[in-house]
Amino acid sequence: TGGRDRSNVSNSNSNNNNNNIPTVRTNRGDELIPQQQHIGGPAIALIFSGQRLHCLYRGLMTNLDIPQGNNIQSAIEANDYDTAYHLACLGATAADWKLLGMRALRANQLIVAKNCFARLQDTKYLSLIDIINNEDGTKRNSGTGHGNRSP
Repeated sequence: TGGRDRSNVSNSNSNNNNNNIPTVRTNRGDELIPQQQHIGGPAIALIFSGQRLHCLYRGLMTNLDIPQGNNIQSAIEANDYDTAYHLACLGATAADWKLLGMRALRANQLIVAKNCFARLQDTKYLSLIDIINNEDGTKRNSGTGHGNRSP
């Protein structure tokens, strides 16, 4: 086990017909079923790590980067900015980070936007987000958005 927590792995086959294939439950309770494909010939080992796929075939290790741009775009279109951010953390290009940051900013998802622009070290947008946060705080504290002026 190597110290790994396997509490989310079960051997229930309630939703599949595979024989004793462990399923994994996500934090949302979804059940993920590993896919199997039988391939004739020498053994192949496939290992995913973030956005990278490591393939061991005939003693030769090959590493492939799996682009996440389409997955990030799908999450953005579904207005799921947290998922888009987590996908971007697996490996996104600067253009993907900028797109996510801009769309999150437009959707008033300031935490995601701030994290994206911090990753890009874009001080212009980080300053804009700070100004927006400060204005929101002023409006909430005064109730009118005009400071402490009397009516």
